[in-house]
Amino acid sequence: MKKILTVIFFTLPFMLWAQSTTVTGTVKDAGTGEVLAGANVVVEGTSMGAATDASGSFTINNVPTGSKVTASMIGYGSKTLSAGANLNFTLESGAIEMTGLEVLASRAD
Repeated sequence: MKKILTVIFFTLPFMLWAQSTTVTGTVKDAGTGEVLAGANVVVEGTSMGAATDASGSFTINNVPTGSKVTASMIGYGSKTLSAGANLNFTLESGAIEMTGLEVLASRAD
């Protein structure tokens, strides 16, 4: 019994450590292939995330296994992938449609 407890004691940290990973990758424009600096990459359901650097690269540490990772940027549609060691996102550009804007003003007599 003592031998079994010793084995569990020493292997438990390795089992817990194996349940998270570091996710790295890039975010690019799907049309031109150019990197997108400043894109947001977040792990769904957590407060973990990162912004891409000037080369379009990002790194997020301790991502739980099986998580969904979403990349987004203003002017582009978002894309979600399953967490893996290396994720490469290609975002499609898209227009943001807004409603009409009415400007009201009043002035003193």
